[in-house]
Amino acid sequence: MNSLDAPSNTRKLPQAGRSADSRPQAGNGRSAPALGKDTKSAAAPAAVRRFRQRRYELMRVSGEVLGHSYRVAKCSKHLGKGEGGQIRDHVHVKRDIHGHAHWSGVSVCGSVWTCPVCSTKIQRSRRDEVKKALRTHRLNGGYALLANFTFSHSRFDKLSDLIPAFAKAQSLLKGSRAYKNIKADLGLIGTIKATELTHGDNGWHPHTHEIWFLSEKPTKAQIAQAETKLYEAWVKRCEAVGLGSPSRKHGVKLVYNEIEGSDAVGAYLAKWGDELTGSISKKATGGRSPWQILESLSQGWTPKDSALWKEYAEHTKGRAMLYWSPGLKDWFEIDEKTDQELADAEPPEVADQVQVTRAEFYAVCRARLQAQVLDVMEQFGPDACLEFVQQIHKADSDKRWQIEQEKRRLAADIAAQTRRRMREMGLAWR
Repeated sequence: MNSLDAPSNTRKLPQAGRSADSRPQAGNGRSAPALGKDTKSAAAPAAVRRFRQRRYELMRVSGEVLGHSYRVAKCSKHLGKGEGGQIRDHVHVKRDIHGHAHWSGVSVCGSVWTCPVCSTKIQRSRRDEVKKALRTHRLNGGYALLANFTFSHSRFDKLSDLIPAFAKAQSLLKGSRAYKNIKADLGLIGTIKATELTHGDNGWHPHTHEIWFLSEKPTKAQIAQAETKLYEAWVKRCEAVGLGSPSRKHGVKLVYNEIEGSDAVGAYLAKWGDELTGSISKKATGGRSPWQILESLSQGWTPKDSALWKEYAEHTKGRAMLYWSPGLKDWFEIDEKTDQELADAEPPEVADQVQVTRAEFYAVCRARLQAQVLDVMEQFGPDACLEFVQQIHKADSDKRWQIEQEKRRLAADIAAQTRRRMREMGLAWR
């Protein structure tokens, strides 16, 4: 086993630096004792840990492709700011009561579009918000259906043209008399809209998935009639902004299937993260999701995929992935939080934590072992985690010392060669 690999079948780690037993306790600034029950048996499954490691790797690739003008290039690689606004001199590795570990005090980018690490955390919170709204709505006797919107496009269309035109067409549709009549007929009280992008043979494919919250149970006849009228209105708005005319089969879809007293949205919740919140595990049908493009870049850089990822990042920057109609969050008593706030949020109940110094943290980042440190914390606890971090720091210090020695040796060799050459030329050496 490589000296910097996280242990898999044993609790014992190679001795490195001071031992875990001799470390100062909480209050002396190194490590806090367990604050709750032992949670190591609840560590995440191996597949989940591997997926987390992959997210960190994809985050690195995203940052390298996009460059330092995007915050993802620095995400999870720097210490965050404390309450006084000053840069911290340490961070923590914390484990919650469910056995899940995370970094605390680290600066994160909060990008739901380009950062696999932040996006996963944000999507999880957004999914919980949607589930809460749906549960509340059902308990209040309401119903819900799914609405999907798309349009025709070609591989020659630019994303810079498609996204604003698509948004404009939707705005025109929502303001039309036809939509308002449909809204009244179905008892529509609000919507949640998710924007999604895929790329295929016909270029970029923007489309939206929406949840429609209804006050009354719709009939099949009502849904069919609403879909027809909605399609007719949608075609006009797409053509008005210069978009390709949507097909009748795919342009507009309203889905409602009563299943054991529930509806299509209820049956859909099992894959909710894939469809409404754009999970990075989702595989696009008939094309590639942006995360699949990033995955391809991680396997081997190509000019095409690099250009696609940059185009995608540029034209999604600053946009919301989920949009709730005005007043809907207040209706369901859901607090309004930004993506950055969700990315910065920490679990309220911490069982264990380990303090990591500035030097140790940057050593972990240089070794690209942030995810592996979390793995050790989950599987073996704070003592092993601290020892693993120290081991990484020592290896990093040894490597940097070796590099410095090599630089000095090379400088001495160059100086000696210069002196010899100058003597040969009859020149004086100062």
